[in-house]
Amino acid sequence: MPFKNNAFWPRYPLLRILLPFLVGISLSELIPQSYALYALIGCGLLFVGSFCLPKRYMPLSVYLKSCTILCIWLLVGIIIHQIQYTIPAEKAKSQLDEEPDCLIVTILEAPQKRKNSLRTIIELNWKLKNQVYTNASGKCWLYFPKEDNYNFLPGTQLLIKKTPTAITANHNPGSFNFQLYSKRQQIYASVYIRDKDFRLLQAPSSDSWRLMLHHCRQYVLQQLATYITNKESLGIAQALLIGYRAELDREILQAYSDTGLVHIIAISGMHLGMIYGLCMFLLAWTNQLSLKWLKTIVILLIIWGFTLITGAGPSITRAAVMFSCLLLGNMLQQKTEPINNLAAAALLLLLYDPNMLYDVGFQLSFAAVLSIMLFYPLIFRWFWCSNQFVKYLWSLIAVTIAAQILTTPIAIYHFHQFPNYFLFANLTAIPLSGIILYAEIVLIITAQWKTTAQPLGKCIDDCIQFMNTITEQIAELPGALTDHINLSIPMLVLIYLLITSAAAWLIWKRATYRWASIVSLCSMLALHSIHQRNYQQQFQLVVCNLPKTGLAMITEGRHFALIGDSVIWQDAQLYQQYVRPIRTHYQVKPGKLSSVKWEHNLLSSSTKSVVFMHQANLSNPPARPQKIDALIITGNPKLYIKDLVQVFSPEVIVFDSSNPQWKINYWKKDCDKLHLRHHSVPEKGAFVMDL
Repeated sequence: MPFKNNAFWPRYPLLRILLPFLVGISLSELIPQSYALYALIGCGLLFVGSFCLPKRYMPLSVYLKSCTILCIWLLVGIIIHQIQYTIPAEKAKSQLDEEPDCLIVTILEAPQKRKNSLRTIIELNWKLKNQVYTNASGKCWLYFPKEDNYNFLPGTQLLIKKTPTAITANHNPGSFNFQLYSKRQQIYASVYIRDKDFRLLQAPSSDSWRLMLHHCRQYVLQQLATYITNKESLGIAQALLIGYRAELDREILQAYSDTGLVHIIAISGMHLGMIYGLCMFLLAWTNQLSLKWLKTIVILLIIWGFTLITGAGPSITRAAVMFSCLLLGNMLQQKTEPINNLAAAALLLLLYDPNMLYDVGFQLSFAAVLSIMLFYPLIFRWFWCSNQFVKYLWSLIAVTIAAQILTTPIAIYHFHQFPNYFLFANLTAIPLSGIILYAEIVLIITAQWKTTAQPLGKCIDDCIQFMNTITEQIAELPGALTDHINLSIPMLVLIYLLITSAAAWLIWKRATYRWASIVSLCSMLALHSIHQRNYQQQFQLVVCNLPKTGLAMITEGRHFALIGDSVIWQDAQLYQQYVRPIRTHYQVKPGKLSSVKWEHNLLSSSTKSVVFMHQANLSNPPARPQKIDALIITGNPKLYIKDLVQVFSPEVIVFDSSNPQWKINYWKKDCDKLHLRHHSVPEKGAFVMDL
């Protein structure tokens, strides 16, 4: 029980040092490394000096030691993150600036299917410049055509004759930031190759551990595909067992997301927990024979083997580290606190890779486990029943509610929606997914015996179809989803302050915690009012970045209107992927705009005027060019900038995504010669202007 008495923090020393370490990682990009090093030396001297104080200053000495330890861990977080990421980032960028003639690279993972291409990660080994080979380092995205069907295995070495290009921040407001996502994986460039751009140098070594894991993964996928014939069921089975999501049906995936069940098909600690429980049950006989060491070794091999085969994502790696600590503690007959185990797992993973902190799976995984540890015992005591089935049902409800307490704010911040029927959906899907997972493990073990594997595969298929049907029906219920929720980071922090202080007040009944809850709630309400006022006063033009599509959004108060290609209304997936995040960011809905006028491709407000140039109709230029605030070139017109400026005198020229890149490059050169400000949407992302 975490809340036996008021001495909460002394029982969890690892949690106490983890929190400043997390803050340090978060602040690492704001504080220069030299400042952090000087501060670390100063804190170290203070810590040593605290031992030299006379006995009469013992309370001050204890306080000084505690404060300096927390500050040291905060500074360690800053320095470790900077050493592992800031310095290599600068080196990787300098390598790109050199523009080598060719590169020798190694493929790190099997290619993954994208919409129009295949993508993998490569590691740079050597670079050739002026006929001289030098060492290279860093990682890069490698794309190649899907139709070419190259069978690149992990460990394959290629010679690439094409220079990678830097990944730019070309996202829309509120949408996925691919540049930031890549940066946190230490990837700063990408390259697209065809047959003429590369040469195969060396196939992977047969004893490569990456290749062996790849073959194990492919074997599992092949056996599942052999015995589970329904395509939708196969996609769920592959995702549920080893986290392979390339074959998932988009509509099914959306239904799981809308009902709060996406954690079932995103390989996580829940899956490893089921496997851990199964191993403990099957190896329980070793306790009677004093073979705890054998049980520990076997289970460690199984959970880490499963972790590596699934790709070692942050959430399942967290679970593997936690179970490892628990197993080793039991073997050594040392009782360990679960929260300390959780903090130790987080600390070890973040020391190895500080950028895991920004991974959504890492955040949700640790928040869910911590939430269950803290709140499940309290919630479970709300209701008592002697009936075992009702007791099991209530424990499942209590676990689901407990997990949501700390994960809901993070999930809303990242995904901008809340599944209202999550409790009902989890009650049906979690037990069923557990049965399916165990059945899939048995299927893989018995795959060579068709008489056993075929009926088992059919049973798994039927169970998954049943789970899919229930999930889709829940997703279609009225009010199943609350979406378009935009949660800012300050609001997220205030929510967690409110949860923490309110929980402490309800448990320990101290006035301090009650007042902290009230202050947190009032701050939330004040911040919400400020946000609502800002939304009401917004009046902007957003030229959006969509693939080969011209689209602009005008926001006025809480309403918006779209200008551009009609394909956006015909393609629901395109609208969901590109327009929905912008709507959520500005908190707007379709409606009539009263403060703008639209006439002959001229958009005007009381203070601004914007021209949308669809075609080159520049005959008979006026005596004086018309002054406008922005000129949007869209629809790939045939025109020259020198002719354009005879008709218009714009403050800025914007090239949207419907224009080909070669033509944009040509126009940019003309703009530079004429000293005209310009903005390329495909390269720099959405163009935003106040109206």
